[in-house]
Amino acid sequence: DIPPWPLEGAKKKYGKHWVDVIRDLPDTAPGKKRYAEFMTAPGPHDDRAFLRLIARELYSESAAAFKEHDPQRLIFGERYSGFNTPTEVLEEAARYVDVISVQPYEDAFGAEKFDALHKLTGKPILISDWNVSFKTEAHQVTMWPQFPTQAAAAEAYEKYLRDAFAKPYILGY
Repeated sequence: DIPPWPLEGAKKKYGKHWVDVIRDLPDTAPGKKRYAEFMTAPGPHDDRAFLRLIARELYSESAAAFKEHDPQRLIFGERYSGFNTPTEVLEEAARYVDVISVQPYEDAFGAEKFDALHKLTGKPILISDWNVSFKTEAHQVTMWPQFPTQAAAAEAYEKYLRDAFAKPYILGY
């Protein structure tokens, strides 16, 4: 399964998570007003429930606008960063988008993670941004998984694509 939202991990890395950011908005900000409404409404009042609510509102409103203005097109959702997206957000997105789009950063195709994401959402998946790299004299450090040689990077790249396209739910790269 997709791991639960790493709430404490996000706080440790960024100092805040999404709901903290909304709580810290000025009282006049629409997001802060919506949070205040949420806190007085019946039901659970935890961060995950609020995150689900704002995801539902975001995706339902944006999907309605896309369908009104361009009904012949697919809705691709977000380019989710790797597999750290909160489950609540993915579940809500899946109700409104046609395709789940991800940006994985692992050096090899993670079939188990992709299988879990597909099982959770029931949607085809687009790998919207992935790459590997190798050191050069001019660029010793790069942002993608790094292989010792250009040949090793090319081999890993080919293997990644072959493994990805072996999955019937992978829509493209």
